[in-house]
Amino acid sequence: MTEPYPRPSGADALAAPLSQITADIASLGFERKLTVPKPGVKFFNREWSWLHFNERVLEEAELEDNPLLERLKFLAIFASNLDEFFMIRVAGLYRQIEAGIERSGSDRAPPAAQAAGVAEIVHGLMPRVERATTQIVDALREKGVRLLGVEELDSRAKTYVERYYDEVIYPVLTPTIVGPTHPFPHLASCTLYLVLRLHDQRPGRNKKSDKKLNRERLGFIALPRVLPRFIEVAREGEGHADFVPIESVISTRAEQLFNGYEIKSMSAVRVTRDADIALDEAAAEDLREALARKLLGRRHGAAVRLEHGGRIASDVLEQIQTELQSDPQQHYALDGLMQRTDLMQIYSAIKRADLKDPPFEPLLPERARGTSSFAWLRQGPQLLYHPYHAFDPVADLVLEAADDPKVLAIKQTLYRTSGNSPVIRGLTRAAENGKQVTVVVELRARFDEARNIEWAERLEQAGAHVVYGLVGLKTHCKALLIVRREAEGIRRYVHFGTGNYNDATARIYTDFGLMAADELLGEDASALFNVITGATQPPPFNKIEIAPTGLRRRTLHLIAREIDKSARRSRGRIIAKMNSLVDREVIKQLYKASQAGVSIDLIVRGICCLRPGVKGLSENIRVRSIVGRYLEHARIFYFKNGGQEELYLASADWMPRNLDHRIELMFPVEDERHRKFIKNVMELQLKDNVRARELSADGVYAHVSAKRRKLDSQMAIHEMTRELVQSKQRQSAPSARFVPIGRGGNHAG
Repeated sequence: MTEPYPRPSGADALAAPLSQITADIASLGFERKLTVPKPGVKFFNREWSWLHFNERVLEEAELEDNPLLERLKFLAIFASNLDEFFMIRVAGLYRQIEAGIERSGSDRAPPAAQAAGVAEIVHGLMPRVERATTQIVDALREKGVRLLGVEELDSRAKTYVERYYDEVIYPVLTPTIVGPTHPFPHLASCTLYLVLRLHDQRPGRNKKSDKKLNRERLGFIALPRVLPRFIEVAREGEGHADFVPIESVISTRAEQLFNGYEIKSMSAVRVTRDADIALDEAAAEDLREALARKLLGRRHGAAVRLEHGGRIASDVLEQIQTELQSDPQQHYALDGLMQRTDLMQIYSAIKRADLKDPPFEPLLPERARGTSSFAWLRQGPQLLYHPYHAFDPVADLVLEAADDPKVLAIKQTLYRTSGNSPVIRGLTRAAENGKQVTVVVELRARFDEARNIEWAERLEQAGAHVVYGLVGLKTHCKALLIVRREAEGIRRYVHFGTGNYNDATARIYTDFGLMAADELLGEDASALFNVITGATQPPPFNKIEIAPTGLRRRTLHLIAREIDKSARRSRGRIIAKMNSLVDREVIKQLYKASQAGVSIDLIVRGICCLRPGVKGLSENIRVRSIVGRYLEHARIFYFKNGGQEELYLASADWMPRNLDHRIELMFPVEDERHRKFIKNVMELQLKDNVRARELSADGVYAHVSAKRRKLDSQMAIHEMTRELVQSKQRQSAPSARFVPIGRGGNHAG
C-alpha cells in the first residue's frame, strides 16, 4: 500500500494535547470558539468558513419546514461536500505541514492550527448529523418509507433479501484476513468496510501457534461499490418501500464468509484519502494520457480521515490507526449510518410529491414560431437565467449550428458536462459534417477528469480539434463562438455564461447566460479562443476582461472608481454575488471602499474571508448567504459608477485561484432590460428572509429575521420569470409583433 505522509519528527502539532491546540488557535486571534475572532482580526479562516457553509447545508436537513425527502437530500449533499473537503482541502493542509510551511491562507494561519480547527468544527457537527438522520428516518417510516435492518423484515421480505445476497452480493464479495501470509489490506478511499475481530478455531494447528495471541485475526469485507448501497423491497401502498443497507445483509452472513473463525466483534470503518492530483504538465508529452494514469492512484493517497463505528473494539481501532499512521484528531466515531452520501439513492427511488418540493418545469423564452436560433439572436441579445429558464436554447444553438450549411466554425470551452450532453452531440455532429470544430476541454476539472477524457477522445474521433488549454492554467471560462456566412458577410454568434455547459446541473444551479450576435463581443470571443489555443498575448478587448491577465486589475479598478465617485450626498454602491470571497487584495480594497462610505452588499454562498460590520473597517459591508432548493452559482457584479451603472457577469469568484491561476471571463450586461431583470434578482435576494443567513462580525451566520411577510427569493424569482414569459407570450400573439426576452413584464421593465 502507498504510505501516508510521514509526520514531522519531534513535537507534532497534530498530536499535541488539547491545551496546545487551543494555544495555537488563540495565537491566530481567535477564541476557543473558532467563529469568534478577537478585535483586530481582519480575515476569517478559509477552511473554517467553508465548514460553516456546509453547516448551513446541514441546517436545511434539520429544518422541519422542508419536505422529508428534501431533508434527506441535504444530508447526502452535506456528506458529499465533506468528503470532497477532506480529500482536497484537508489533505492540502497535511501536505503543507509535511513541507514545513509556517503560514497559509487569507488569515496567514499555521496549517497545523487550521487542521486542528477543522477537526474541532467537524467533531462538533457530527452529533447534529446523527440527530438529523434519526429524525428524518423516523419521520419517513411514518410515511411508509422505511430504512430497516434484516432482522426487522417480515418473512417474505427476508426471503427476497437472502436470495438477493446469494445471487448478487455474494459473488462479488472478497473477504480478507490479516495474518502472517496476508498483509494488511489497502483500504480504498471513501469505501465502506466491515472490520471483524476473529478468533481462529480451525483444527489441526500445532501447539506453538495455539496461543490466543496467534489465533486473533482481523478480517475485512469491502462493500461492493458496483452495487446499490440499499436493497429496495417494495411494499403495498403507492410510494411505500423498505430499504435495507447492504452491510446489514452481509453482516448476517459473515460467519459463512469466515468459516472456521469465531466473530468476536464487528464494526464499520471508512477511510478518506488525499485525492488531489499533482501533474507536471510541462513534462507531460500527452496530457490526457498522463492524467489518465494519475487517476488510477486517486484512491491510494494518504489517509486524512478515519470514520468508524462508535463501538469498535479499542485494539482493532489501534491496529488500523497504526497502519494508516493517522492521528487521533482525524478519527470520527459514528453511532449511526455511515457514508450518508448514499442516501441520495433513496431520494431518487421514491416518487412521492408529498415528500418533495413541488415540481417546476423550466420556462422557455418566447420567440416567434419557426424562428431559428440565429434569427432570434439577430433581433437582439437574449438573457437566460437557469434553472428558471430552460437550457434548451443553448443546446438548440449548437445543434442547429451542427446542421446549418452556412455555419463555418464552432469553438467552445467545456469544463463539466452531463453524461448524455446535447452540447457534445451537437459538437460531434458538426465535426462529422465537416465544420471547423475547436473544443477546449479542461481535463483537470476535479472529479470530472475521467468523463472529460472520454469526451475528448470522442470529439477527436469525430474530427474535432481538441485542445487542453494553457500549461499551468485551468480553462474555467464558459464561452461559445459560432462563425456563420450570411448574405451581409461573416457574422459571429456568442454565448457567455457563469456556469457550465451542463444540461443536468442547469436544472439545479442558478446561472446566467448571455446569447448575442454582437460584433464586438464576437471579436472578443475570437481573440479569447486565440489566446487559449495559440498561447498568444491577449489583445485589448472591446468589452470583456479575462484572467489571469487583466481581471484582477479590472476588479480592483472598479472598486477604486466607486471610492472616487462616492460622496456624502451620493454614496457609492457595490453589489457583488459569488460563490466564494477569499482574495486578500480584493478584500482590502473592499475595506477601503467601506471606510470611504461606499455601501456594499455581498451575496456569498460559500466561503467568505471578509469580516463585515467592524467599526472603522467594514461597517458599511453586509454579507449574506443563500442556501436553498437551488445551488446559487451565478457571479454578478454591480457598480453604481456615479449614476452611470455598470453590471457584469463572470465565471470567476474573487479568489486567488480564479484571478491568478485560471482562464476566466467577465463580460458586461449592456441591454437595459436585462440589467433591470438582474437588478430585480439581486433585490429579491437581498430581501430574502427564508433561505438567507447574514454574517456577523463574530463569524456567526444567523437567519434573517422575518418581521415582514416571508420571502423566499428562489420562489419569488420563479414567479417573476413566469410572469415575464407569460407577458411576452401575450405580446407575441398573432395580432402583436414579436418581442424578444427581457422586454415588457411587470418586473423587468
